[in-house]
Amino acid sequence: MSKSGDDKAVISFHFFATKRSLIFAVTLLLILGITTLPSHVAAAASSTQTASNPSVTTTMSPKESALTGAMVSSVESSSGNVTVLASGQSFAEPIYVYNGYVYWYNFGNGKLNRVSEQGGKVETLFTVGSSLEDLYGLVVQGNYVYWTLSQGGCCGYLERTEISTRDTTTLYSSREFAVFGITVDKSSVFFVMDDSIVKMSLTGQNPTIIAYAPSHYVWQLTYSSGYVYWYDLCTGQIGKVTPSGGDLTLLSPALADCVTEVFTGIRPFDVVGTKIYWTFNFFDSNIGAYNNSVDTVSTSGRGFQMLNSTSSDIYGGVSYYNGNVIFVDHRSHSLDAIPPTGGTPTEIVSGYKFIDCSVLNTQIYASAETDILRINA
Repeated sequence: MSKSGDDKAVISFHFFATKRSLIFAVTLLLILGITTLPSHVAAAASSTQTASNPSVTTTMSPKESALTGAMVSSVESSSGNVTVLASGQSFAEPIYVYNGYVYWYNFGNGKLNRVSEQGGKVETLFTVGSSLEDLYGLVVQGNYVYWTLSQGGCCGYLERTEISTRDTTTLYSSREFAVFGITVDKSSVFFVMDDSIVKMSLTGQNPTIIAYAPSHYVWQLTYSSGYVYWYDLCTGQIGKVTPSGGDLTLLSPALADCVTEVFTGIRPFDVVGTKIYWTFNFFDSNIGAYNNSVDTVSTSGRGFQMLNSTSSDIYGGVSYYNGNVIFVDHRSHSLDAIPPTGGTPTEIVSGYKFIDCSVLNTQIYASAETDILRINA
């Protein structure tokens, strides 16, 4: 799994190309009439903590003396009951539900927040400094939130925030490559750095490359039943590798040539038992518009199926609930359901600018730019 000098040249180019892709995505959103966009930059920080790597510092705001945010409110929807857990957010995008709380990141103001599943005050666990721009994944394990940052397309950081104290430590940093996607098992954290899938301990020890991805756009990861699954932002492919490393297994075909995605902060796929579900948005130059699909394949790589495809909408987060695939239709401001065998989507809830969704027990949770929602469908 050695890398040549030519590989390194391509890798270096990739992160500048990534930045142009994000700008291109924003431009397309404006063309499509979506005008609420993230600034990806938070307020300037006011204190500094030395990370575990002595050469790296992490910029953070001081701990807040009181919790912030609006109290919980409920609204009735004609297609279900929606509880607004947090309002007044600033382009809330990726969410993670764990141990009675919903965690998310605001691209508009750089705040890493959480709120109880029952609602209440919003806690800000960390505020990203102005020089650290993009959060590309978060996961919660025990008393810690693990999250990845990219700085200007050149540098990457894997951070760990202790929930009870809000102390944040840099577990890993790169001055050459950005860091994307993150997942954990009981003893390890996994993340993507360029085309490498890296494993290290939950405390930041022994970082090891366990596999090289087939492209420079493997973006998000999730761990399930002994495998680390990955999603390719460029082609829409799904694959897997064992935590101990080795060859990657491609599970689904490429859905497009290397093209631009819309939402780069969320994890747009979910592993449910022996099935994987994901959404994919790509720009089709033949029709001059985005194509969007909801897709599925088994964890063994059998039975790939495109459950739904359209050029009129923009799909976001995806999960599974009550026998149906749940997914975000951002342009239509709705959360939709489709049978796992395909068909016509059914609207569950509308009226919010949904981006990401997650299911825990009998509840659906979603981010919707300015709101964090709990939905009883």
